[in-house]
Amino acid sequence: MMKKLSSIGRKTLAISLVAVMTIGVSIGSNSLFAEEEVTVLTKEAFIETVLVDNHTIIGLEAQLVQLENQKESMAAVANMLAQVHGVVPRYNALGKKFIYTRSVPDYARYLSLGGKVLLKMPIEATVAETAEYGVLDGTITPEEKATIMTPFEYAEYLGYGDALRAFGIDTITVSPDQEYETFILPIYVGSKAITSGIESLRDGIKSARGGISVGSAQLYNTVLMFEDLLKILDLSYEVSALNYDNAQEKNEKGLISDISLKISYNDMLKAELNRNKMVRDIDNLKMNMNVMMGASPSEAFEVIAAEDEVTITKLSGLYGYTQEALVQRNEIISLNRSIDDQQFKRIFVRDLYNESDGRYVIELKRLELLKIDLEMTNDNITVEVRELYNDVLEKEQALAIANLDVQDALRQYKELAINVELGFVVESTLTKLNLLVTGAVNSAQSAGRDYLSAVDSLLGASSFGPGN
Repeated sequence: MMKKLSSIGRKTLAISLVAVMTIGVSIGSNSLFAEEEVTVLTKEAFIETVLVDNHTIIGLEAQLVQLENQKESMAAVANMLAQVHGVVPRYNALGKKFIYTRSVPDYARYLSLGGKVLLKMPIEATVAETAEYGVLDGTITPEEKATIMTPFEYAEYLGYGDALRAFGIDTITVSPDQEYETFILPIYVGSKAITSGIESLRDGIKSARGGISVGSAQLYNTVLMFEDLLKILDLSYEVSALNYDNAQEKNEKGLISDISLKISYNDMLKAELNRNKMVRDIDNLKMNMNVMMGASPSEAFEVIAAEDEVTITKLSGLYGYTQEALVQRNEIISLNRSIDDQQFKRIFVRDLYNESDGRYVIELKRLELLKIDLEMTNDNITVEVRELYNDVLEKEQALAIANLDVQDALRQYKELAINVELGFVVESTLTKLNLLVTGAVNSAQSAGRDYLSAVDSLLGASSFGPGN
């Protein structure tokens, strides 16, 4: 829920008009008298354009497309690997049987003949070979037949071996390391990791868009603030020039020394230099804005403050912002996802190795470190949100004080204006006081934009968080 400041926009406009009418010049309004029409760029249009043309977001979106394509390719490979992986338990069981079978006398001849006789190999068994197989088969006891490999199992084992050799496995059995590297990593761990990577990139794009939006709004506010300050510097130069003219007249009449005249001249020169520096600073900021929008750095435009732009946000409690940040911040989501991935990986390693194995201990330690990292990140975010929350309260108080200063300066101006009309005070004194009024207005406007930036920072920190 938003509550508007009481008539701050109307007061600001009225005071600015008083300042312009009193001094008799148009303050910081050279663009109004330009022969060519200059584009007015609103804050909303600036942010929208920056988001469309931002290289960071474009790069992240390109990475997202690449990862999604990789995921599709990995899915096809994983399906093929999964079919081969399914035979590993049977291959290992047959492999263990094969190892024992090799210790049986004439096992090779037995299996070879069995393949020809029982499995109808391309080279048909001769009568002699058939007879020899029967002899060998007759020498094997029932107990041995229960433990050694049959010709049927041998053919099955060779078929599985051919499939596994296509993936670089040519051992009698598949070791846990081979199974993990060849099958589990690409089928399960890798697939989950790339899915998490895609989700993290999507979160990163969301976070980047949020961070760029806040940063763009704050840059726009800075240009507005600098232009308000330029008005003060314009007035300061006008007053210093007026003072120098008066000093020249007094010097010619012998009322002040040459040193005093020189000081007055230096004051005027300093005011001019300060004004010119602010003009360059504004030009540099606008050049940066053009670059961010993908436009020519020299493209001319005007910024404009929205009517009644400064509003007071009714804050929730600090606890609410903190809890929201600890759920929605990109760092938290990313770390929780990494913890889930590591837990998933740890279970596979545990099932392949025993819990005292070095590989399992390493994976367990990685999981513990991620949890510690999450705790530290929680603490850091809690501190950050608290500081930003307090900053909003301080900026809100500073804004209230600045508005009171505007009211007080305007009251003094009105009182002095009456005295000028009555002839009690010279008009040049009113001109100088107008500088005070305009300065108070500028301070209030700057305080308002500082407040808006502080609120944006708090809301950003409690939602998307930094743009990673």
